[in-house]
Amino acid sequence: MSSHLRAIAVAVVVSAIGILAGCGSQREALVSINISPATGTATHGSANDTVQFTANGNFGTFGSYQNSTATATCLLHASDKTRTLTEVTWTTSDSVNSSVDAHGAATCLGTTAAPATITALASGICGGVKATATLSCN
Repeated sequence: MSSHLRAIAVAVVVSAIGILAGCGSQREALVSINISPATGTATHGSANDTVQFTANGNFGTFGSYQNSTATATCLLHASDKTRTLTEVTWTTSDSVNSSVDAHGAATCLGTTAAPATITALASGICGGVKATATLSCN
């Protein structure tokens, strides 16, 4: 066999091993999140004008596979681990009367009868995962 054909054969074998190594791989994946507390109340203009929200992630097993069209599919299995998330994007539905910082501290900037929805968004292997809580500003 010529050295050129031998090099091609080695490349094919290495590629096949690489594809098979990825087949059925499993890693930890963010399945869902929840926010604590689910409902917070703060009083505008007082020492109690801020509520600290925390996002907790529920993690399960992520599996993927490749088929002849190189399509990867996200397969999530039951959540079996929970931990506090540090890389979360926090937002408020009422930026006039409330704000929320990068650490989940929501502050009342005014008073309103309707509570603000506080949203936490975290990135996962299979896409973004979000949860909501409410903040009442008295």
